[in-house]
Amino acid sequence: MSYTKANLIEAFRQSLGMVSEFHRVYGHPIGTTESENLPEDRAIERASYLFEELQEGLVAAIGKDAVKVTDALADAIYFACGNLVECGVTDQRAMDHLDRLCGDEEDFKSATQSLSDHANECGWARFMRNVFVNSLAEVSEAYAEGLTYGDEDEDEDEKVTDGIKVVPLSLDLPFAYLAMINAVFKADPLAVMQEVHRSNMSKLLPAELPNEDACRFFMAANGCPLSATELKFERLDDGRWIAKNISNNKVVKNPLYSEADLASLVA
Repeated sequence: MSYTKANLIEAFRQSLGMVSEFHRVYGHPIGTTESENLPEDRAIERASYLFEELQEGLVAAIGKDAVKVTDALADAIYFACGNLVECGVTDQRAMDHLDRLCGDEEDFKSATQSLSDHANECGWARFMRNVFVNSLAEVSEAYAEGLTYGDEDEDEDEKVTDGIKVVPLSLDLPFAYLAMINAVFKADPLAVMQEVHRSNMSKLLPAELPNEDACRFFMAANGCPLSATELKFERLDDGRWIAKNISNNKVVKNPLYSEADLASLVA
């Protein structure tokens, strides 16, 4: 399925919505007013997640594993969209930016055909290897521009507090990756993102569990390494449960969690 400009923008919009749900359900920050920046500490933490996915994609490209490359692209999209959610970027802001970025339909077709041609000419693995190397450099440069270099003991009032600008890169990079999933791997980018999101949400416990005691039994019966006394449970509005480690408040996966299965989606 070859995506049109409208298809790809809609896939981005829905991806942003899925990531927003992920942040809401798992208690990650959601911006209430729109900003270009994240606080430096938070931006660097999120950059580390993005670097990890880009590095995994590079290794997969070197090993010529198309499924793992696609998985790395999708996870990078997820983390970049998370930046937008934390910065309070609205759907309309994102859609307007992407509409301008793409130009008209002919410009879009030409750009995506160029992606496909280039990947065919040099080999998709070499092409994607170069994509990940360039992305690592681009992300590093973008984040380094906002870093402060003052003394750690410096008075907080004297430090630069604007944070690091993450929105421009976080709009352009995931959109380009959605286009690559379609143009290079002939996969449906929205289906890929939906499967990654399904996997992420499978960390939750099922709504059929009636109470916390049932949750504890479920976790123990299915091989959770933590004891019942180390777990606490929160029920969502839709009935599902989140299990958390009492000591650090981190989410504990449902032992029946299932990883994203992209093999059937990637040519």
